[in-house]
Amino acid sequence: LWGKVLAGEFASPGEFSYKFLDWMSNITPKDAELISKLMENVFNNFYYRGERRDKKMPLTYAELLELQELNVIQGVESLGMEITYTTKRTEMFERLLLSANMKKLILIKHTDSSKKLKISGICSLTRIGREVMKLCDVGVNQDMIQILGEYIVKQGFEVYYTDAFPMEKGLIHYSQNMTKIEINENIK
Repeated sequence: LWGKVLAGEFASPGEFSYKFLDWMSNITPKDAELISKLMENVFNNFYYRGERRDKKMPLTYAELLELQELNVIQGVESLGMEITYTTKRTEMFERLLLSANMKKLILIKHTDSSKKLKISGICSLTRIGREVMKLCDVGVNQDMIQILGEYIVKQGFEVYYTDAFPMEKGLIHYSQNMTKIEINENIK
């Protein structure tokens, strides 16, 4: 991680805050493993905690509290954190949720452009969390794609996931070969 930070600072001085650099000097290998586990499950700078407590989620409540102590996420003890998405398109609702590694995305569609997508029970990344996300070279947890996708499907949306390809200036290109997410009652 330090190598990536130094390379990033050399290429773009000031890319990382002093607060982040100080924070980096105090993390342990165990902390780094837990942060990597979090980042495998992050979309659009948030971790979805799940709507049902009986469903197995990737991170335990104790791990989320530890991540909050590390100042990577916020809102662990708050059950009411929610994010609402609208669309800028006039003919239909369309929204993308991008994974932390920017290699997978969830595509949400609806024929009604005035529809709003609400995702409740989230923990959002802090400023430090967003900076450390730039350094994490992790995969994407396929179970989280399914869990989050099912939650959105239950709101009446069509949901797909596919590969994403970052381009210049923050643009994202994605594969047209999409997999539709359906509700799977067998997942616990």
